[in-house]
Amino acid sequence: MSVDARRSAKRGTYLLLALILLPFGAEWARLQFFGPKVLYVNGDIAVADYNARLAMHGQLYVGVYDRFGWHHPGPALSYLFAGFYWVFGSSPRTLYATALLLSIACVAASVLLVQWRAGIAAGRMCAVAGGLFLFYLALSSSAPDSLDVMSIVTSPWNPDVVVAPTLLFMVLAASAIDDAPSMAGMLAVGSFIVSADIGTAPLVGLVSAVVVCLALGRLAYRHWIRRSGGAHGRGEEERAVRPWLRPVLSLVGGVVLLALIWGPPLAQQHNSTDGNLSAIVHFFTNHRNPFTANGLLTTFDYLAKASAGSGGARITFLGWVPHNDAITTLVVICALLVGLAALSPLLPHYLRMLTAVVAVGMVAGAIAGNDIVGITWGYLLEWSLGVAAALGFCVFGALGVLLARYATRVAVPRGRQALGVASLAACAVVAVVMVVQVVNFPKLSSVSEPAVGHATNQAVALLRPSDLPTQVDGDFDSLAATGLYSGVVDALSRRGVDLVIQPIWFNSFGNGWFGLHTRQRTGPSRSTTIIKISSPPGTPVVARAHTTASATVIPNP
Repeated sequence: MSVDARRSAKRGTYLLLALILLPFGAEWARLQFFGPKVLYVNGDIAVADYNARLAMHGQLYVGVYDRFGWHHPGPALSYLFAGFYWVFGSSPRTLYATALLLSIACVAASVLLVQWRAGIAAGRMCAVAGGLFLFYLALSSSAPDSLDVMSIVTSPWNPDVVVAPTLLFMVLAASAIDDAPSMAGMLAVGSFIVSADIGTAPLVGLVSAVVVCLALGRLAYRHWIRRSGGAHGRGEEERAVRPWLRPVLSLVGGVVLLALIWGPPLAQQHNSTDGNLSAIVHFFTNHRNPFTANGLLTTFDYLAKASAGSGGARITFLGWVPHNDAITTLVVICALLVGLAALSPLLPHYLRMLTAVVAVGMVAGAIAGNDIVGITWGYLLEWSLGVAAALGFCVFGALGVLLARYATRVAVPRGRQALGVASLAACAVVAVVMVVQVVNFPKLSSVSEPAVGHATNQAVALLRPSDLPTQVDGDFDSLAATGLYSGVVDALSRRGVDLVIQPIWFNSFGNGWFGLHTRQRTGPSRSTTIIKISSPPGTPVVARAHTTASATVIPNP
């Protein structure tokens, strides 16, 4: 294929990718620019908004809270949200728009990287796979009375946000074996998802270790060939005018990104007697699960439940039911990997490496599922959807390569042109289906909590300057109502109210007082603002309908 023909083919891939991503770009614009100006959120989304506003002022050193009393390693996700807050305004709707934009960017980067390393045919088929992946994430919502109604692809909750970056991490890992910029990108993206969700550590750690070892082995082999005088050891980079430029720039860029991601938590750990990183290490060294068959099948149990297309799997207890579906899922995955291995002589080197990386990722997923401490909620393994998507890229990429290889042998005039038209038609169908779905996406007003707004406005009207700072206490009549407490705290802080957090909420809102030198406790308050939240029995944990909230201010003696 001539240079002009190759460029034209690449432009065709860009057109297909743009066609697929257009509906999601339109949805991003709707979320960012046409959503409600006032949005009252609750639960973990309210904490994410609170943390993003802290990050805008450089006052965040650790990640979001964990149920066991420590925090996820780093605040990189909150600083990402904070950057978009600076550009588009500090509003909770920016959280949802930024989460969607991150997913779009990760899928687009993954497709372009596959095209660069495996060829145009593989890139076009992966564009279809990427569109289907986004479409799946867009359909993955739990229930109409839950914040999950916004689906995984638009949710700013950290288990949801890391799904698409996990796909990008896998794609970069396959390329990092023989490409320095990809190695820097793999380490940066891996650090980002670990800092946001510690549950991804087994995946990132094992895959990165294997890739780095392979890259070092390849480098040593090439050095040995060069020393022995083998002419075949000289690659394109050695014939380049400046063969050192790409590795050096990759090293500098990688170091800068890693410093930005890990600088705040390392500074907090170094300067504090209550280090968060040491708390994480201490927890996991003292809570090691023995390897069991059921434990190792937990991740595949989640993937089996998630294959239905709904987000119900993330609020499901895993490991408490027979693993028949998990075994079926494992068999299917193994069959796909074996089939790809059998086709490896016909596939580009990159797709062979991606298949190997996915196999390592599945092993890491089994280990991560076995290592879950406490109740095995599905959301703890939601990142494994990114690994499954990487397997989908392997299958679709291989299919594209094989179709392109045999297109000219089919008794159809201009077989390659026919294949191009067919891929365009497939992308058009996917895009049309997604446009229809995007039109039906719920608006941000569907996740706004009127009870939070009512209690916040009532408290602001009652509070006087002599009452500040005020300690916010919660009076709940059900578990479902507890999630609104964080929403009221976040909304009051947005209104500039000087707050003191009730001690039992230090873990959730500990980021606000997790200073560089110590975990600072709150001081005395002049009043107590009691938020009474009432929710009928049987209301889901993420309270939505028929929930009321009121505020009472009591001056302290």
